[in-house]
Amino acid sequence: MTPPLRVLHLVDSLNLGGIQTWLRDILPGLAKRGVDVRLAALHGPGPFTEILTERGIAPIHLGASKWNIALPGLLSALLRESPVDVLHSHGVPSCWLGQRAFARKQVPTLVQHVHHLYQGQHGQALQNQLERFVYRRGSALVTCSHAVAESVPTVLPKHVIYNGVDT
Repeated sequence: MTPPLRVLHLVDSLNLGGIQTWLRDILPGLAKRGVDVRLAALHGPGPFTEILTERGIAPIHLGASKWNIALPGLLSALLRESPVDVLHSHGVPSCWLGQRAFARKQVPTLVQHVHHLYQGQHGQALQNQLERFVYRRGSALVTCSHAVAESVPTVLPKHVIYNGVDT
């Protein structure tokens, strides 16, 4: 028998938001289909912590604050303790940390998930530079629409998976 695919979803926080809602709806279904699903938040807990726990996904909170400079080391320790086949990161800080783990060969596959249009607008210079830097390395980039895929400057293979409703 083949062991289950081990996937760690990494998200910035479990506060209210679209990414968190997507995780709430998708992760329990993946677990029911035999995927070893794990979820880590860079900081927390948040409003989605209890909801996800009730649905069988017990989130791991790496730190109490998003400004915790120990987050890279905390993620490395988690990956050493519980190795995964895929690190699926959501949001810019999580994608940046995921790239560090991928570059250090702590994870064999890194999927970066972009849930918003890359703006490239004036007044967002720091965000624009960070996003150009972040989506450079990994195995694949997943986006929620073709418009988002076209907006992200990267050489990574892009895959569109629309947000949807489990019928």
